[in-house]
Amino acid sequence: MERRRPLRSAHRRRPRVLGELETAEPESTEAVRVFIAAQCNVSHAADRLYVHRNTLLRRLARADRHLPRPLAANVVEVASALEVLRRRAGF
Repeated sequence: MERRRPLRSAHRRRPRVLGELETAEPESTEAVRVFIAAQCNVSHAADRLYVHRNTLLRRLARADRHLPRPLAANVVEVASALEVLRRRAGF
């Protein structure tokens, strides 16, 4: 039972953290997820997504417009909210 509490709490915070990114196109959420997984390294994330670096930068800028707070100031919370979203979707 203890294990479920953090997930429930994160589930309630998710809309506040992700804002419109939660319902944005999967391309944007995937770009953010991979960027964070690549330790915020644009070149490495672009390689993992098989896109040009500038393409990834445009996707990240689009995703940043959907977020209530800039990604740079909120990386950890966005990462955990995206993970909760991914788990809720069953991926």
